[in-house]
Amino acid sequence: MLNRGSSYHAFSSSGPADRYFEKTLPDGRRLEIHGRRSAANGLEVFFGVYDAAGGQLAEQHHTHCQTLTLEAAMIWAAALARPSWLEDIQIASDPAPLGRPKVNLSPR
Repeated sequence: MLNRGSSYHAFSSSGPADRYFEKTLPDGRRLEIHGRRSAANGLEVFFGVYDAAGGQLAEQHHTHCQTLTLEAAMIWAAALARPSWLEDIQIASDPAPLGRPKVNLSPR
């Protein structure tokens, strides 16, 4: 059972989510992202990060998200949640550039 906080209750009291995403890491940490369109608040998103025992690591509820789509608002919420959710995972500080590798065709 998850230990829900005031941010979750503020989001859920206005009605159900239109979109929902959930992911659990092997160590039991869980990420939830809920999003909806609201006549009163525009695009709303909520994210919660919980430990394996259901303890709250982070929760945030955002209203009036200034994005074009609900999906973009949920991606933004995932980016906000990332430090709490992936705190122990090492990420390369200088990732390889995207796209095709550069090839030098000049003679040596």
